[in-house]
Amino acid sequence: MNGLMNNVSMVMQRSTPNGYANARKVLPADVLDALQRFFEGGLLWVPSRERRRRKTVEQADRNRRIHRDHRRGLGTSALADRYGLSTERIRQIVREQS
Repeated sequence: MNGLMNNVSMVMQRSTPNGYANARKVLPADVLDALQRFFEGGLLWVPSRERRRRKTVEQADRNRRIHRDHRRGLGTSALADRYGLSTERIRQIVREQS
């Protein structure tokens, strides 16, 4: 795995300014093959670990607010409008927090 990370690091240093790199140049063949089963010919964005952690914290805070507002009597549609989510996602969050 360490060799893979060194290879990825070297290629990313030479990649385009926006961080794009050719997966064929940075990933082992078996990893590339596995990804192609799901994303063949498409683009795959890989978030940074810090961004993923920050987003997780932000979502947890948002979900707590949704649950609090739901306990205070706001309905699913009102919550969906307030938080910019679908009513189904609001229902999922409320169930998860219960």
